[in-house]
Amino acid sequence: MDVRHEAGVRQTYKLDTGAAHVGREYARTGVRMRILLTTDYYPPHYGGGAEATLPVVVHSLAQLGHSVEVITLNTRNAKPVEERDGAVVHRVPTWPLERILGLQFSFSPSLPLFVSRRVRQFRPDIIWAHNHFFTTSLAGHWASLGCGTPVLTDLSVADVGNLPRRQRMFALGWEKTLSRWMLRRSVALTGVSQACIDHAKKLIGRKPVPVFVVPNGVNRSKFRPPNSPNQSVTVGFVGRLIQNKGPQRLVDAIPKVLASHPSVRFVFIGDGPLKATLQSRVKVLGASHAVEFKGSITHEKMPDALRTLNIVVRPSDTEGLPVILLESMATGIPVIATDVGGTREVLQHEVTGILLAPNPAPHDISHAVNSLVGDRERLDRLGRTARKASERVDWRHCIGLREEVLLRFGKVGTNGRSH
Repeated sequence: MDVRHEAGVRQTYKLDTGAAHVGREYARTGVRMRILLTTDYYPPHYGGGAEATLPVVVHSLAQLGHSVEVITLNTRNAKPVEERDGAVVHRVPTWPLERILGLQFSFSPSLPLFVSRRVRQFRPDIIWAHNHFFTTSLAGHWASLGCGTPVLTDLSVADVGNLPRRQRMFALGWEKTLSRWMLRRSVALTGVSQACIDHAKKLIGRKPVPVFVVPNGVNRSKFRPPNSPNQSVTVGFVGRLIQNKGPQRLVDAIPKVLASHPSVRFVFIGDGPLKATLQSRVKVLGASHAVEFKGSITHEKMPDALRTLNIVVRPSDTEGLPVILLESMATGIPVIATDVGGTREVLQHEVTGILLAPNPAPHDISHAVNSLVGDRERLDRLGRTARKASERVDWRHCIGLREEVLLRFGKVGTNGRSH
């Protein structure tokens, strides 16, 4: 674990391969925690990185003996409360606002009081507020005001300056007011990439808040290359069908790819408010024969779905460290992605994939796709290198650091209480 001190007040912990069991020191002493995780999205809601990563972390923390509760928004008419992943999951009714804002965002009037009540009843040692843009994070901070429970805030999104104007104004307004308030009063901050941490430092200014890089991970035994390579080429987009993830850019690039390589097929895995618009656009472009919209799938089915793809395209406006990037690399798939957030911290241009400038034109995407489709040796070589590079983000190297940060800044880290 590499530790750097900045101006004597801030620390940045970067994960390396030696940090896999760093949290086990606490486990051997018998220290156990009550951890309350707040996140807007959790299974059976699927479609983003939170739903892919958080269940793994929650299950691992439970296996280590910690008591975990999750408060999330009920976006799929699921059970209001159930045991899942070794934790108790509470789901609060909400109103999705994606179609209005063009961003993944929901609002729940009953959320603040519900979180406050659970904090009083569960008495957590720490509140883990996932994502500084989530309303559940705001509710977690509000609930902690009267009881002194420490709050650790997670950042999974970096700079939002590349968003379209309307979404950018909303995001910046949230960041400069509510996010800044949450980050400055947090006991510590974690980010999935250095880009997230650098962004957090700009928001908190001179406030001495400890910051940690705790990257997302990937299960390389599940996400692995197919036994035999796919002979025909399939290009995939995986993620929410919302504007800031960029699926519309890939759609507009399809005709130029087909003009050079008519046998290429395109698959969109995910759902969202842009789906109908994208399907209509595909028809207008005369590409319906080459495009399939598979809709949202559970994360358990994602490894098999990825093994049917040869190239993944992620032309988004903003990212922290996209989980689909890690999963694609582990599966041996080169990714064509925009150079935003922490993407370049994992994806090396022309080594494990292709980096595009932010806000790429359809020509930029089609050129990148055609350059791989037209050179199968290069396509396979980038895939093999991507698989090798994914070793450093295996989940075994991430869970220990997450546990240590929670233990260090929870009540057990200050008064030594155990359960």
